[in-house]
Amino acid sequence: RIQILFELLMIRFSVYGGAGIVLDFDKTASNYTEQQVISMHGKDHIFLTGPPGIGKTTLVRKVCEDLSRGSGVFGFYTEEIRIPGKGRIGFEVVDVCSQKRGTLSRVVAPGGTLKGPRVSKFTVDLEKFEGTGLAALQPSSDKSNVCVIDEIGKMELFSSKFKRRVMEIYEEGMITMLCTIPTKGNSFTNFFENQPNVEVIAVSKENRDSLVSYIVDEILKRTKVEKNE
Repeated sequence: RIQILFELLMIRFSVYGGAGIVLDFDKTASNYTEQQVISMHGKDHIFLTGPPGIGKTTLVRKVCEDLSRGSGVFGFYTEEIRIPGKGRIGFEVVDVCSQKRGTLSRVVAPGGTLKGPRVSKFTVDLEKFEGTGLAALQPSSDKSNVCVIDEIGKMELFSSKFKRRVMEIYEEGMITMLCTIPTKGNSFTNFFENQPNVEVIAVSKENRDSLVSYIVDEILKRTKVEKNE
């Protein structure tokens, strides 16, 4: 238990620390209840990993479709933005509950006005991502107990607000997280992969179809979310 709490404090330092940011260690060991600490030892969360294009987002969407909408699932998944004749020009996040869409990144034409971090040829639109993505990570009701985050990737992690919110959800210990992460991790995603209450599953072409029912069943075991018949 002490080791888990120590790692939580360390990751909070990486999220909140840095130039111009006040460190926030309000959630020290004394703030955790016995129940929260004990719950950290179960497999409370599922993190899916795998190379781009392997089907992680499709898998997450099928899981969401199999669970009753409005019965406890919230969060967002990511989709490509494609234009006929031009191919993929960006990515957008989609609110699981409202289906509201917000730009995550786009290809910016020469002379374009969008400024932000770049990943390959894509420019991240932090304002629009945070506007939709962060709103989607707020529970829609008292019944909300499954949070979908597709994905915790390089583009999303440019947002310190996003990282802070992900940690808040994890630390609260009351919500099951279904997340996707890239195969090549970083200090932020590595933290979750190393936690005893996180089940990490490598998605492949061979297992991606069968994983839908497995994940749905695991979520039903841990929560009161209803299943679509």
